[in-house]
Amino acid sequence: MHTVTFYDQQQPLESALAVLAAAGCTVGPPVTSVFTLLDTFDGRLHAADLRLVSVSTGRVTELRLADGRSAVAALPAPQAWASTSAPTATPGAPASSVARFAADLPPGPFRSRLAAATEPRALMPVFTYRSVVRGFVKYDRSTKVIVSGSIFEQPTVGRRVDPSAPWLIEVVEQAGHSRAFDSIDEALAGLRLERATHDAITSIAGLAGVALSGVPPSPTVAMHPSTPAGEAVRAVLANLSATIETNWQPTIDELDTEFLHDLRVAVRRTRSVLTEIKNVVADEIRDHYRGEFGWLGNVTSRPRDLDVYLLEWDSYIAPLAPEVRSHLAPVVQLLQRHRSEAHVGLVQAMRSERAAELRSSWATALTTAGFAEQDKSRLAGEPIGAVVAARIRAVHRKLIGDGRRISAGSPAEALHELRKEAKRLRYLVECFASVLPGKQRKAFVDELKALQDNLGEHQDAGVHAGELRDVAHDLDAVTTTTATLVALGQLSEQLDRRCAETRNEFAVRFRAYDSKRVRSALDELLSGLDG
Repeated sequence: MHTVTFYDQQQPLESALAVLAAAGCTVGPPVTSVFTLLDTFDGRLHAADLRLVSVSTGRVTELRLADGRSAVAALPAPQAWASTSAPTATPGAPASSVARFAADLPPGPFRSRLAAATEPRALMPVFTYRSVVRGFVKYDRSTKVIVSGSIFEQPTVGRRVDPSAPWLIEVVEQAGHSRAFDSIDEALAGLRLERATHDAITSIAGLAGVALSGVPPSPTVAMHPSTPAGEAVRAVLANLSATIETNWQPTIDELDTEFLHDLRVAVRRTRSVLTEIKNVVADEIRDHYRGEFGWLGNVTSRPRDLDVYLLEWDSYIAPLAPEVRSHLAPVVQLLQRHRSEAHVGLVQAMRSERAAELRSSWATALTTAGFAEQDKSRLAGEPIGAVVAARIRAVHRKLIGDGRRISAGSPAEALHELRKEAKRLRYLVECFASVLPGKQRKAFVDELKALQDNLGEHQDAGVHAGELRDVAHDLDAVTTTTATLVALGQLSEQLDRRCAETRNEFAVRFRAYDSKRVRSALDELLSGLDG
């Protein structure tokens, strides 16, 4: 199936209408409508070639989900969605945007497909446009639709109609009827109109200068292996600082859990770069901000742990019998309360003078010439490729050495420390990815990720088992049923079992990482960069 869009600012629309009529199309009456495209902040629907549009016609608002070529499903918008609109034409800081979730919609295929592409992220307005719209169809002899489409007259982003806005015609192929589609495509192309092989929304967004790809967090900055290390490190840290700022207010506003996650990752990457790229950043800057970003990372830890707990809840209770799960509602309520309390504490920290001073002084530090010491005893003037290669090898060696010392009798803290080392290694590879060959980078990161996932699952299970003990203590302080306490005990056993399983699996995962295959992957990754 295909979709094409024609648009023109000079020719009268009547010429295109005549072509459609001559091709046997039936054109419907004009209807004034307001369209709002919705997506996650990081553009997950766009990446999945899906479009979610809120269409308001008079007092009726409908949600339409399309796959970039044709409509998939539509349903009346719930009241909470009916007023959803974008305040501006350009997506940016979403602090004042309306956030909606797929879970707010009625159960069914529409919600399921939307949730699969977006959860756990919220859906927010990307941009809003208004237009007079006329639908058209072409039928075969049995009155089956073989071509469909829409005509948009003066689609205008914003509240005022723009008389200079072009009109657009979107033509959608129906499955099995490519010849009918091609004939209309060729007829309209004969008018020498602007033609695009995508849907009308993409064309309107392009004409309005609106990006549809969202703002995916990326630690990578374009650089060459020969770029001086001081310049390269400052660029990476500035990029991470921008990510922190982008996610700051949405985290406070709790638009969705991923803003806190992306903020936390950017903070930890910042601290890792300051820690691992030694002899490049001035010591006083490095030491001070390692401490400050360590503090900020710590205040984000508990609310993020509870976010993960609630996100993983269904998988935690899945092995339990349905009647057992039904008695755990008080436990979920307490976890949600703990999460709300943790968020209050996080907001207080993020609005504190210490946080304000950190953000302000860090922005200044990143723009001053004294950020990197350019004397011969330091590495600021050395090629970043060689500096990064040396640090990656050093962190990898430490990871291997510490991992080999872990035995069946080692405390859980040893695995937690190893997990942090694995993260630091991955952060180095990700933040300086542009100096590393892509294919080899992916091969190495895949091996590292397998180990990191195991360590992360073990850590989460242990933390969440501890949180459950706190919940049990809270339940003891209130009136609760015996059935709930029994269910809580079974859930605790389930988490303890998961913790033990991931601990047992660690030895296998680590041996796979501590292997000739991974050493070869690392050598290929760093080939040509070592100084």
